[in-house]
Amino acid sequence: MHLAVDKPLCEHCSIRPAKLVIVRRLNQDIYRTFVCPECAEERTRLYVGDGLDLDRVILGLERASGGAGTAYQCRLCGTTLADLIVGGRPGCHACYGKFAAEIDNAIETAQGRTYHVGKAPEPPEMDIHHPKTVRVSGAASGETDVPEWIDGRGPDADVVISTRARLARSLAEFPFPSRASREDLSMVVRKVRKACGGLAQKLPGIRLVNVDKLSDEARSFLLDARLASAEQVHGGAGRAIVLEPRAGLSIMINEEDHLRLQAILSGLVCDEALEMVDWADDVLAARLKFGYSRKYGYLTASLSNVGTGLRVSALMHLAGLRLTGGLDVQLRAAYDLGVSIRGLFGEGTQALGDLFQVSNEVTLGLDEREIAERVRSVAGYLLTKERLARKELLGRQRMRVLDNASRSLRTLQSAMSVKPREALALMSPLRLATALGLVENGSSALMNELLAGMRVDSVDEGSAGIERAALLRRKLADVHIKDV
Repeated sequence: MHLAVDKPLCEHCSIRPAKLVIVRRLNQDIYRTFVCPECAEERTRLYVGDGLDLDRVILGLERASGGAGTAYQCRLCGTTLADLIVGGRPGCHACYGKFAAEIDNAIETAQGRTYHVGKAPEPPEMDIHHPKTVRVSGAASGETDVPEWIDGRGPDADVVISTRARLARSLAEFPFPSRASREDLSMVVRKVRKACGGLAQKLPGIRLVNVDKLSDEARSFLLDARLASAEQVHGGAGRAIVLEPRAGLSIMINEEDHLRLQAILSGLVCDEALEMVDWADDVLAARLKFGYSRKYGYLTASLSNVGTGLRVSALMHLAGLRLTGGLDVQLRAAYDLGVSIRGLFGEGTQALGDLFQVSNEVTLGLDEREIAERVRSVAGYLLTKERLARKELLGRQRMRVLDNASRSLRTLQSAMSVKPREALALMSPLRLATALGLVENGSSALMNELLAGMRVDSVDEGSAGIERAALLRRKLADVHIKDV
């Protein structure tokens, strides 16, 4: 419909004047998005292809009982075609059938393929095999929440800080969290809690925590330790996390999907991380019904995760490549090999402290092992290039490495307050020098412990900056750069 307002800008492009309003209803709330005709057509074409009939979309905007719009509305979750076009996401597994043609076009655009070739839910078995190896952190008594990756004992952990395998799963009988009621979210938590009893048989330290009952400090720790996302720790009521951090396993309940299962382990261990999260998935699948399609695979809240629902990523410290000037060239080469390069906290985040996440681009059309192998191969390529860069630095630019590390260490040992971005930037040359054996009383475990103590998402940055600096001064008090 046309607008009766004074030329507002389009909320998508922020350039052209908005001449259309898209009205959506979510539960009891009404949302209006003001768009220009060009953005409305472009956004709609993503879902319905070139045979675009904008009038058909606008007719389906209003959610009115018995009206024309109900023909384009999912009966399970209430999502309309307009919701799908504007928000870019289905509201439940039934939307994949209701808007099959539109979603098929969007999936092909997003992933370049439309057929699943990975695992499928299997009938429940009496015995689900535990992964061959479960590396439990060697934390001392009273430090049982220290994640496994912080120990830094995995293969090539001086460069590849950690490997994560994450599976997105949703329960077939409930709308996705963004469309679910509070009662729905609570029922999902109860179902998952019960199903996790199967995990407790092998991981007795596993437990569930309700996000809305966590302190700000606890939320920051879970985020910094990469056991939970920012969306999860700030999600409010109806969100929970199942944790066994010493074994590297965590399960976010009611984040973007009903379940985000993830294993985070030290070093470059794509197969090992996949094995652990795959085992947890099998245990839960024997007790829960996941949304699944033979064509699309596992049905998720985001079309970019449909299929296997698997994201494998390697967190890498590439300070050597940056110092030798080869970082941009090697990152472009990695892109060409079919992976994504993101910042420390994943999609939409910047690379801080020379830390990069290498992860798979697509989740559909490849099986789980192929995805893990692709990430392992590209991470291995970058690992080799980083090792060559570090060898060059030790030979020709040793003094430069020592000087950078010494300056950073002096700043960190004397700072009274420091912001997370600044702290991560200062820690990078110190981490590099530590890995090259140029630091006394330093270790990968210490660098990782500091990384997990950054409190990057603290509500009160003033006090957090003071506490962050105090942590750095205390932990680095006995660290010094070796004499030349």
